[in-house]
Amino acid sequence: MLWSMPRQLFEGVLAMWDFEKPNGKRLTEKERLKFSEMVDLVSRGVKRGNEGDLDGAIADFTQAIRINPSCGIAYANRGFMLFK
Repeated sequence: MLWSMPRQLFEGVLAMWDFEKPNGKRLTEKERLKFSEMVDLVSRGVKRGNEGDLDGAIADFTQAIRINPSCGIAYANRGFMLFK
């Protein structure tokens, strides 16, 4: 079973990240867009994986990891797809 997070939860994480940056600065618009792109890629990867498109799902999770190497859900789901 692939792991997914509702977009609202991702937005909550984004809001926390926005306020807790160590340097005291907020996310730039570019950082916000990249985060949103990562969320969309994970969501699309889950959809593709559930539809049986393993290669497409792996590609989406890999791209999400490139955007944010700390995205544990993307790693877990990619690993699950590679195992299948």
